[in-house]
Amino acid sequence: MKRVWSSVVSKVSALALVATVMISHSVRGQNIGIVIESLHAKQTVTIIDTVTQTVIAEPIVGLSSNPAPYAAAIKADESQAYISLFNETSVYGTSGVSILDLNTLTQSGTIAIPAIRPHGIALSGDEKKLFVFTQYGSPSGQVVVVDVEAGSPTENTVVNQINYGGEFTQSTANSPDGQTIYATNLAGANCKLVAVDVATEVVSTIVTIPNSYLGFVEVSADGGKVYLSDEKGYVHSVDPTTGNYTSTSLNAAAAEMALSKDGNSLYVSTDSGGGLWIFDTATETFTSTIQTQNPRARRIGLSPDGSELYIASYGTYPMEILDTATNQLLNPFGSFVNVTSINFFNGTAQDPDTDGDGVPDSEDAFPNDPSETTDTDGDGVGDNADAFPNDASETTDTDGDGAGDNTDAFPDDASESADADGDGVGDNADQNDASDLSLTVIINGNDSGVENTIDAEGVTLADLINETSDICASD
Repeated sequence: MKRVWSSVVSKVSALALVATVMISHSVRGQNIGIVIESLHAKQTVTIIDTVTQTVIAEPIVGLSSNPAPYAAAIKADESQAYISLFNETSVYGTSGVSILDLNTLTQSGTIAIPAIRPHGIALSGDEKKLFVFTQYGSPSGQVVVVDVEAGSPTENTVVNQINYGGEFTQSTANSPDGQTIYATNLAGANCKLVAVDVATEVVSTIVTIPNSYLGFVEVSADGGKVYLSDEKGYVHSVDPTTGNYTSTSLNAAAAEMALSKDGNSLYVSTDSGGGLWIFDTATETFTSTIQTQNPRARRIGLSPDGSELYIASYGTYPMEILDTATNQLLNPFGSFVNVTSINFFNGTAQDPDTDGDGVPDSEDAFPNDPSETTDTDGDGVGDNADAFPNDASETTDTDGDGAGDNTDAFPDDASESADADGDGVGDNADQNDASDLSLTVIINGNDSGVENTIDAEGVTLADLINETSDICASD
């Protein structure tokens, strides 16, 4: 039941900049979404339930009325999200990054970036550094490194600026080991795939692809392939070690990509005519296409379980969903403007696991006890410690005889559990389960004044006298 942060951000147009970021995840089986729509008159993040499609919160990001959030990087523990603010120059004089608290769903801080228009943004594998790719700087095109290590003296401050040239980076992707950040680099007609070594903070060019307009990047699960979408109508498969690549034409402007969970298929959206193309990663050929309802199906994102593909179009359109098992489109929802990317994350921040036992607090009867998660009978004792998990009247069986201590007349004696006549001798050892427990011996209705003692077998003096009298009477 894990779902996703999906980030939906806009593209710059001649009239306005519209950024949309959608974050969704699972809380007790419900998919919650966060949508950022940053029009010139709006700077809030809209949080929606993507199942009921209702708004549940609208926190503010940025400092100006037009922050224009562009992309997001989310911590693995989902405590924070870092959002690049494309148009925050009027506040910072440069640009900024918003820090969104994913527990409270409010902005907890901002970071000034000494370069103009940050686009791509990524965390290092150890999450101690944040890499922000900017469109303009001095010189043009920089990777700004921010220290985001908790407790560091320089936490949330810029510690390095790396010049890498080019115009801007639309997309980033981390290598499986978290040691490398791959990014597309638009640099005139000859775009590049660059790699940032997160340890040395060195940017290197893996390959330059002539006459290209690279947009998005995906990395295979084993790290052996890096896939690049090219608006000139290609998908490029790159060996990141050698820089060798192959190009496959799809006769449409390739946009966003999403790799299937098994790694066998690459879904490719297009920026012309609508539709998805499915790329076979083994044969490096396109095997089929799916026509979308909305034109220009620019941005896509695959759900964590791989069962659904979210599709957004350029312009104002609802979000479409593809069932990947049947390749059938499901009912669309919402209305989104100029979407540019969709990403996913698991929503543990909204449903934390305080005791770290793997069960979210909302489903854990004992959220602060890692040894317990359920209390079937509701008696306040976890099933693991409860000897009688289906009996609310019992929790322990000290002597292990199968009878709970609350009903066991002999909780420390495994050979006894009941005392029918209440004489202090268990029924198993008691030679008379219906003993005469009078304080003194009563004979024929007369009190003899003699103490009615009881032996180890549960037989009283009165029992013996009554038994003798019965025998005599029968004779």
